[in-house]
Amino acid sequence: MTLTIINQAPGTTVFIPDVLLHGTSSEKYGLIQVRHHQGNFPPQTFEVNSHNFKLLVHLVQGENELIITQYSGKFVNGVPHYDQTPTYRPIQLTYHLNYKKMVENPTTNLCLLLAKDSPGVFDSPEYKIKREGNDINTAVRKLRFGARLMEAFTSEQMRRNGFGNRCFRFTEEAAIDSLSSQERGNVQRETVKVHVIRMDQTVAEIHDPNVAQQNPNGNNTGALFGWAADAVRKYMNENPGLESFKGENFQASCMIMDAHWDPSQNLLLGHAALGGNAGNLRLAIFGSQGLWSWPTCYEELYSAYSDCTKIDTSVCVNDCNECGSAWEALNISLGAFLHEIGHHLGCPHQPNGVMLRDYVILNRTFMTREFPCIRTGKPGYEPVLPTDECTWNRLDIMRFLYHPSFRIPIDFHDDTIIKNAWEIAEEPVISDMENRSIFVTANTGVYLVEIHVDGNPRAQLEFPPRLSNNGPGPQKELVLSYQDLQNHLRPEFRGKPMKLEILSVGLKQATVENDTWEDPQRIEHDFGLGRGTLAGFVTRCHGNTNNDDTGIIPIYGHGALSNIRVFHGGALDGIEFVHPESRSSTLFGKRTNGYSDVPIDADESVVSFNVRCGAWVDAVQVVTNKKVTPWYGNANGGHGAVIQCPTGYQLVALKGTVGGWVNSIQGIYIRRQK
Repeated sequence: MTLTIINQAPGTTVFIPDVLLHGTSSEKYGLIQVRHHQGNFPPQTFEVNSHNFKLLVHLVQGENELIITQYSGKFVNGVPHYDQTPTYRPIQLTYHLNYKKMVENPTTNLCLLLAKDSPGVFDSPEYKIKREGNDINTAVRKLRFGARLMEAFTSEQMRRNGFGNRCFRFTEEAAIDSLSSQERGNVQRETVKVHVIRMDQTVAEIHDPNVAQQNPNGNNTGALFGWAADAVRKYMNENPGLESFKGENFQASCMIMDAHWDPSQNLLLGHAALGGNAGNLRLAIFGSQGLWSWPTCYEELYSAYSDCTKIDTSVCVNDCNECGSAWEALNISLGAFLHEIGHHLGCPHQPNGVMLRDYVILNRTFMTREFPCIRTGKPGYEPVLPTDECTWNRLDIMRFLYHPSFRIPIDFHDDTIIKNAWEIAEEPVISDMENRSIFVTANTGVYLVEIHVDGNPRAQLEFPPRLSNNGPGPQKELVLSYQDLQNHLRPEFRGKPMKLEILSVGLKQATVENDTWEDPQRIEHDFGLGRGTLAGFVTRCHGNTNNDDTGIIPIYGHGALSNIRVFHGGALDGIEFVHPESRSSTLFGKRTNGYSDVPIDADESVVSFNVRCGAWVDAVQVVTNKKVTPWYGNANGGHGAVIQCPTGYQLVALKGTVGGWVNSIQGIYIRRQK
């Protein structure tokens, strides 16, 4: 008789304290008890169904020895019952795992937001209130354990995709823990920190129907996100020691305690499901309407996912009509909250997985049996296998792979991964090339190219890490041809309009629309090089093309350049290129009284121009093979762009449009002489 763990090799290192173990048993049914390392955590019991089991185990930092024992027995009404007359002898397995806490990684702060006059209770049916209450303390215990479930699910998904036991981590504190009811609140350990934050708004303001996100007639349905951001920022300022990225990109996942189902209006008040950026915050918000269904501790995991009690819609919302029973409400509320956390980690909506609505089957991650489902009308079944479970989409997994919250020790030794990418990352720059190709540069490296057809991603190019996955690592330069990209698509998607999403490390992204796949505009000209007529190619235009066309403005005179004079004030007025041999110059734009000179050495050449632009060109920065100048103009105006040429080409001229100042700018490049 044997027990076999199939998802983690003995001695594996994991980076979160509560992890999933999947396995098989030679016995078809029974109960498995897990005794944790040196008794540091109370024994926990799980179910075996059709030879399969799933265990959630708690680890301490360092090496852990787990004693895993199967007994004859079963759960009855959510409680384990061991057979008085066993049908087989206990089966035992000793298993070792290592836990290393990645203190170097930025964490996600779990927050409970309350109105300034909140009574501190959340919606809950009577039977749950009698059993556990519905106050702030209960909410904190549920959020702590829910956080561990989200971490365990995500870590297992990263492992299955071949990227190791990576996971984001919720901020922790040393405090009296609540993960096991057997400890009765008498044990202190590192546990998830739940920041309890009072908002500036009253309950009445939060319950205003116009604020309710699900109200089709609401006139202020985005307010909760801004209010939550304000509350978190205020709390950050009052608590400067909070974990963050040097004061930037603070991650906060917030549950709004005062969400409330009002059956008289058929409206869920004080709730919004949103995630994304709010300035320097990466923020997720969600209402507490389903929190009543969450387990508070390990001992309640099985009972929570086997609770078939029907929803009392006079008290609790049946969100999206997918919460017909208690265990289904747990799926929806925990899963949808994780969905919003996915947004603040950088994930868009996807064709499947958590970032669609596949969390309606989140229970299958933790259980080998599914109970009768009101949503589908199907009876329960077993065994629930890993192939039946909810997933993160592969494109989400790739985003997590290079997210700093998911780093593992080997990443710090991989020189293809820029460690401060979040501080220095710039949007990938696209340059058109001949033969229906584009040239992509990214200062932190491109790690993913998504190929979209008919509104959905249909294929992708992945660049996994060098050390952890034997991949090429993020690419700082990349040539993508239309034909090669078409070859990655299934036949039914070829020849259709194709869009690219190009992602670089540091959460930067550039979009390439379908109309890109034509060769760049070709211009025949001397370009001031004294080599006769040459074929030049025009870069993308930055700014507004209204006003007068400048024509072609060569950068060099007989191949030489001695000075660049940039005319600027509150915007870019012009750029003059001074040519030493002919004692002449060429002018792009116009001369004004305000200017800055950029001397150019004999062995120096222009590589690119960094640009700030919008309705006009706000500022420019000259980049040569020897230096980068300051910004000339309004460095804070518009958005960033770059005028550059592909490798093997040379930037030789500018063109654009000029009115009161420079309205638009483009570069012209030629093949470099061999």
